Amino acid sequence: MSKYNFDLDLNTINSLSLIVKMIKSRANVLEFGPAYGRLTKYVKENLKCNVTVVEIDEDAAKTLQKFADRCFVGVEEGDIEKYYWEKKLEEEKFDYIIFADVLEHLYNPKEVLERSKKFLKEDGSILISIPNISHNSVIIDLINDEFKYREVGLMDDTHIRFFTCKSFKRMISEIRLMPVKEEATYVRVGETEFSNRYEAISKNISKELKKRDMGNIYQYVFELKERDYVFTESIQRYVNLDRYSGYECICYVKEINDEIYREDKVVKCYFVPESRKVEFDLSYFDNIKDIRLDPIDTNCVLKIKNVYIGNKENIYRIDIKNTNASYSIENIYFFKNNDPQIYFNYPSGKFNRLIFEFEFLDYDIEEFNKFDKLIECFSKKTDAILYTKEKTENELMSRQEELDKTKEVLITKETELNKTKELMLRREEELNEVKKSLLTKEKEFEEIILKKEDEMDKIRESLLDKENELSRTKDILFAKEKELNETKDILLEMEEKSNETKDALLVREKELSKIKKISINKENEINKAREIILKKEDEMDKISKVLLDREKELSKTKKTLLLRERELNEAKKILCIKETGLNSLKERFNKVEEQLEIMRRELSNKETELNEIKNTRTWRLRSFFKERG
Repeated sequence: MSKYNFDLDLNTINSLSLIVKMIKSRANVLEFGPAYGRLTKYVKENLKCNVTVVEIDEDAAKTLQKFADRCFVGVEEGDIEKYYWEKKLEEEKFDYIIFADVLEHLYNPKEVLERSKKFLKEDGSILISIPNISHNSVIIDLINDEFKYREVGLMDDTHIRFFTCKSFKRMISEIRLMPVKEEATYVRVGETEFSNRYEAISKNISKELKKRDMGNIYQYVFELKERDYVFTESIQRYVNLDRYSGYECICYVKEINDEIYREDKVVKCYFVPESRKVEFDLSYFDNIKDIRLDPIDTNCVLKIKNVYIGNKENIYRIDIKNTNASYSIENIYFFKNNDPQIYFNYPSGKFNRLIFEFEFLDYDIEEFNKFDKLIECFSKKTDAILYTKEKTENELMSRQEELDKTKEVLITKETELNKTKELMLRREEELNEVKKSLLTKEKEFEEIILKKEDEMDKIRESLLDKENELSRTKDILFAKEKELNETKDILLEMEEKSNETKDALLVREKELSKIKKISINKENEINKAREIILKKEDEMDKISKVLLDREKELSKTKKTLLLRERELNEAKKILCIKETGLNSLKERFNKVEEQLEIMRRELSNKETELNEIKNTRTWRLRSFFKERG
């Protein structure tokens, strides 16, 4: 069975799975070196493409011919560099021309590409995958004086040509082809067919190799088009330089039921040490109890800036519990061993990410003892500065306590003063309300008195009118009585003369009786009017009594107002006395604050001195690292 006969894997990132993603359905495809047709079968059956193939291996072609629409097979027709296919295809045009892991097997790949591109449609693409000969595994072998061919892989024993990214791009540029899409597959050192590791070379060389952009790229995958068709801005580059870096940062997770950290409960991140930030996804774990961070898989001098734990809503800063560092200066840790470990105080709660911010001052260090004298010198200076800082902080704390006590006294005095002010305001508000109520009552009384006086005037006028009518009726009665008497005299005189006059007298008597009835009615009306006048006089007496009572109440309220005003004046005097006391306390407080400000200035001067010493220390450390590194 051939070493090139294996199934098509579309579930992982490999050269063929990346090429498949670039091919559109129902296209016209020319494929060189398809072997047993694993890619050909998928393109034909799944993408419904028309496929023409060129394959030198006749055994492989027996399987291949089942899937291809047209085949050039064998040593004569299927040898790419004999160009039999070029003569037969003539003017045919293709959407895609595929060289999947083929160019490295040719004597002159440049000429093959140049001849094949004339069969491209105007917007057609050449899809190519090539191995990266500049992989770090190859360089490690070369450093160790090794150049060994293998059955498969980067050093396949059938490879004739070798490519780096630059050399390949230079070659295609010479025949006016341009990459419009660039992708890659990655394999780290130690995971390739070479089975070598960074430990096989010195730390300084391994450190430089790990910094290389292309050091972990195993294969490149390109989509090429003719230069006249595309612009430089249209190139799509999907090469991830950090993802497969030579350095590894690991977060170990311990859940509630775990007694120790386990290798199956980790989150790994490959990174470039100069990146200064790494983030871990912890959403796969439910009940996290503790976490351990291995910042790098080699010795290092590490400056830890911040470590955060968080979820969608909040982010919290967490503190370091302990480390396996040989020694540390503040947030700079010196890890002599190749397995640095940092343990944190993990808070309670559900969190799904860890953010680690750092700066590697040095790593992959060949001679670590060079830091010992430097650390000893800095530690002595730091101890002296910390002692003076602690002393000034204690003095400042004592002064601060005194200041806090005076502040408490001032606060109590101010609260008392505010209470007295509130009482004064309440008393004034009550007095104003009482005054307002008195004014409203006075206005009401005045209105009532005016109304009653108007009513009395009307009653008096009506009484005068009634008296005038009564006097008139009396005059009429007197006049009628006189007439009656006169008529009686005349009747007496005339009784004797004639009976006829008797009838006239009877008529006159009837009239007189009517007049008497009228006079009696008038007298009744006058009596009723007098009764009304008496009732009105009684009502006026009652109103006058009510007014007298109201005047007494007014005098009482005026007296209470005078008492309240006296109390208010006394409270104002007490308030003035308390304000004078408060001003004196404020003067004392200002003096204490001035003393405290002097102490703060002294402390800031000490802190500036400390910062200057720290800056000089870090500057010396960095200059030291630059000189040594």
